[in-house]
Amino acid sequence: MAGTYNPWLVCLSIAVAIFVSHTALRLSTRVARSHGMASRLWLGGGAVAMGCGIWSMHFIGMLALSLPIALAYDIPTTLLSLCIAIFTSGFALAIANRPKISSLHLALGAVLLGGGIAAMHYVGMAAIRITPMITYEPGLLLASILIAIGASYAALWLFFHLRSEGTWVMRTARVGAAFVMGLAISGMHYTGMAASRFSPDSFCIGAGTTDQRWLAVMIAVPAVAVLSITTILLVYDAHLESRTRKHNAQLERANAKLEHAATHDALTGLPNRVLLADRLAQATAQGERHSRGFAVLVVDLDRFKAINDSLGHIAGDDMLKEVAHRLNHLLRKADTLARLGGDEFVLVLNEISGPRDAESVATKVLGALAEPVTLSGLDVQISASIGVSIFPEDGLEAETLLQHADAAMYHAK
Repeated sequence: MAGTYNPWLVCLSIAVAIFVSHTALRLSTRVARSHGMASRLWLGGGAVAMGCGIWSMHFIGMLALSLPIALAYDIPTTLLSLCIAIFTSGFALAIANRPKISSLHLALGAVLLGGGIAAMHYVGMAAIRITPMITYEPGLLLASILIAIGASYAALWLFFHLRSEGTWVMRTARVGAAFVMGLAISGMHYTGMAASRFSPDSFCIGAGTTDQRWLAVMIAVPAVAVLSITTILLVYDAHLESRTRKHNAQLERANAKLEHAATHDALTGLPNRVLLADRLAQATAQGERHSRGFAVLVVDLDRFKAINDSLGHIAGDDMLKEVAHRLNHLLRKADTLARLGGDEFVLVLNEISGPRDAESVATKVLGALAEPVTLSGLDVQISASIGVSIFPEDGLEAETLLQHADAAMYHAK
């Protein structure tokens, strides 16, 4: 018994397959990003939506075949094929949720997924209440199963490699992949349909007169509605996640600014007393652990108050920023330059071999500050007094070293 295909229903089934494929790719992205209960909810809901879509495509494709006799379907067997579709979809999404997958696991997953899709198709065909039963041409039957496995392999690979979110390239790739997957799923279905053989004297028990086109529409509309709702939920969820990421990024930037403000001088941007205490504690701990010395230099500008009073606070601030700039260029990355307030700066020189290293840096500091500074159109000559203390000779604690360096600076002044 030969049948004919309704081209409109064939096109509708292919369109549903492409829509299902695109929704499945988006679901795999969402499942991979979620954790815990949210992951299980997306996995379960996604399996239902994806399974209903695949099953509806399969059933519409079956209804596209018109035979000389009216057909009827066994409801329990039809529902069994739907359950197989949902279970198979859940299996595919679960694989997409894995952090990584080997080629062997991908191949095994494709065999199981392809077998599930083929089982859904042939269980659905078995739901046709026709006597005698449908037989299948072995070559096309095998071809349909191999197509199902190949399509499943491609689907799982795409699920795994196209699950990152955000870029337009990835979104475009998902659209193209959905067309490829949809055509592959349709190819498997119609190859399986071509393998079907109906006996010339077949008849169907309990066949009605329902127009198959309307029955296909009644199946397609709820399936497309489920897929559309799922897609809307995915888009809305992605929008919420995007807003959350933006808010988190803004919060991180705000926290970074607050932390920087709490540990750095507002005028010069140098570490303040809080951060200096932490750096000194680290230097002391490393010095004790590795028996290495370090030096603390306290630098105080001479006659800064007179300059500040005569030229104004703006000129004084400009001088402090220039001094900070010059001192910063003298230090290594491992060293620390901090401003304690007013015109007082502290240098922490890590891993020195002895007092001569500290003396050398102090000489460079005096030389760098000997150059005049232009303030309010005037070249102002500045100088500084420096006090030095060495760990561990002048103290084992950060506060003691700082006090000794400060006392030495006042003695020098």
